[in-house]
Amino acid sequence: MDINNKARIHWACRRGMRELDISIMPFFEHEYDSLSDDEKTHLYSSAGM
Repeated sequence: MDINNKARIHWACRRGMRELDISIMPFFEHEYDSLSDDEKTHLYSSAGM
């Protein structure tokens, strides 16, 4: 990928965000409450928070 092609990089970032929404959000909505505190902590740190 050409690092100077801002539009293409923007699309790649946006695409990645949409893929995360599709894969992570259903898990979060249906499974988060059943996670242990350790698992919640790991998810929190994995999300970069």
